[in-house]
Order: sequence, then C-alpha cells, then structure tokens
Amino acid sequence: MTRDLKVVLTFTFVCFILGLMVAVQYASTSLPEERETRGLNDLRLELKKERERSQALLEEIAKYNQLLQQYERSLAQDQDPLEVMEKERLRLREMIGLEEVQGKGFIIRIEQRELEGKEAYEFDPVIYDEDLRLIVNELNAYGAEAIAINGQRIIATSAIRNVQDRILINTIPVSPPYEIKVIGDPSTLIPALKLAGLEEYFDMVSHHVTFEEKALLTVPAYSQSIEFQFLKPVKEDNR
Repeated sequence: MTRDLKVVLTFTFVCFILGLMVAVQYASTSLPEERETRGLNDLRLELKKERERSQALLEEIAKYNQLLQQYERSLAQDQDPLEVMEKERLRLREMIGLEEVQGKGFIIRIEQRELEGKEAYEFDPVIYDEDLRLIVNELNAYGAEAIAINGQRIIATSAIRNVQDRILINTIPVSPPYEIKVIGDPSTLIPALKLAGLEEYFDMVSHHVTFEEKALLTVPAYSQSIEFQFLKPVKEDNR
C-alpha cells in the first residue's frame, strides 16, 4: 500500500467518525415532537374563554371610541368638555366601587341551621374568611358587577380575613348571619353558584344558603379612602 493511499484511507475514516458523531449528537439534542394532550372539552373551554376575552376587549374599544366621539362633539358644538369628563369620572368611580350603585341582582343569605342532639354538642358551626372568599371568587368569575357583604362593598383591594375569632372585611368586623348583595344576572350567577356546590358546602358546616332575586338592588359604596404610596401615573416621556 502506497503512502498516498494510506493518507486517503485515514482521512476517509476520520471523516466517517466525525460524521457519525455529528449524527449522534443531532439525534440526542433534537427536541421531541410536542403532541396535543388536551381533551376536546378543554379546548372548547379555552376557546370560549378566548372569545369572551376578545368580546370584552372589543366592548372596551367601543366604549373608548364612544367617549372620544363625545369629546369631539362637545368641542364641535362649543360645549364644555368638562361635562363629558365629569360623566366619565363618575362612571369610573362606579366601576371601582366608590359610588353606590343600583341594578338587577340578588341577595345570598347564609344562616346557621338549628343543631339537634349530639351534633349540637360536638359540632362547632363556624364560617371562616375562606368561606366568604370562595363565594366572592365564584361571583367574580361569573361576571358579578358589584358585591357587598353585610354592607361592606368588595373592591379590588378588599381583604377578607380572620382576626382571632372574627372576620374582617375592609378592616371592619362582620358577624353572622351573612347577607351578600350582588348586582349581576341572577339567571347566570345563581345556577353557577349551585353548580359549584355552594349549598352543599355550607350545609356541611350546618348553614342554610338561600337566594332572593331582586329587580332593583342597591349596593353601597366603599366607605374608606384609597391611598397610593408607590403607584404613580406613567409620564409620556418615560414610555
């Protein structure tokens, strides 16, 4: 075997080994194919949520377009734009809970049922903060527009928590029986609460849950001041 042939064979062998190593490396590092693991119902629910989110955004855009048109009309007709701004300010105060509001809704009453026999001595029928938070979360999830528990308006910063043996809402102590006023569609919200097992949940701690629909219900305003220490509006130059 000549020297040139040995060089060619050695070079070919080295190239083969390098190619094999690259192939093995590619096979070991390539990502596995992702497969859809969600069921049809999960996909339908997700699609429904996305549609609802899209609809809410479209409604928000339409609302701001309407507000812009109001400003333009007031300027074109030499009206005071402050009137439009004042109406918008009032609408925003109502949205965040700083104004008393009225509308169609219902009242949820949670009352202790009478205990008999052995149950009266061995069972302590106590409602905790997490029980009330459960109701508020369900109501918010299904589109309630205003909520008040025993006269305390629930807003974005409201805290419902136990302090010793009492429940505080907005730092105000509340005591049973609990009356929850809700503005929203009763035909949607009440079945949703029942489907979530609200009646059975409170029955386990010896309480009745009743619903009373109202054509016109008043929900009080948040009674305390809202102060921001760190939150500031973003200036246009800082964007």
